[in-house]
Amino acid sequence: MAIKKYTYVGRGKILMGLVGAAIRDIGVFEDLKVALEEETHELENFETIAGGVVESVSWIKKAKVSFTLHELTRDNLALASLGMASAVPQGATTNETHKAWKDSYIPLNHIKPTVTSVKVGGADKAAGTDYIVNSMGLYIPAGSSIDDGEEITVGYSYPAQEVVEAMTATNKVYTIIFQGANLAQDGRARIVHMYKVKLSPASELALVTKDIGKLPMIGVLLADDSQPQGKSQYFKEMLESAA
Repeated sequence: MAIKKYTYVGRGKILMGLVGAAIRDIGVFEDLKVALEEETHELENFETIAGGVVESVSWIKKAKVSFTLHELTRDNLALASLGMASAVPQGATTNETHKAWKDSYIPLNHIKPTVTSVKVGGADKAAGTDYIVNSMGLYIPAGSSIDDGEEITVGYSYPAQEVVEAMTATNKVYTIIFQGANLAQDGRARIVHMYKVKLSPASELALVTKDIGKLPMIGVLLADDSQPQGKSQYFKEMLESAA
């Protein structure tokens, strides 16, 4: 009887959501892997000169999943930084206050401001001379008439924006599904269902890079005791049979 070959070249999607909630496509990624970590205990043979092992017992200590996200959406950034994401509609303010110093920058509460006024004690200050607007806020030139330590009141409008408040949430538990296809076997389906995964924050959040931005993610598979007797509590694979 001939042995059926099952070489593998994988492509697919990561679908993910909080356990018991909606599962969605999380976007462009690479290097999805499941790793099984083994723990072994051995009894050495002390009765012979050659030594060796009399008994060896091993079991799977933990299963881990890792992948690298390239879709830097607000939700993925919140996931990577244990944060909370929100959308802020476009708007305007007339009375945001800050202290100013010469030859220094002032971050405003919203990005890409269209500044309509900067005042000190009710007196208007001149754009381009007393202050310069940038995408983060204001720059106060060394020759500005605004004195060090003075309080300024800024009026400006701002565009719609998305905000991630990092390190404001705890690790959450997700369901992860790999919806894959095997290019080496005419695109036959391969589905991997991980029932409960506790994700750690990303190992890095690159801000300046020559390469495409990425979020390296890793998580531990937890036991799902709702699975029926005799079924895995961690993950299962489903492979479309070869013809």
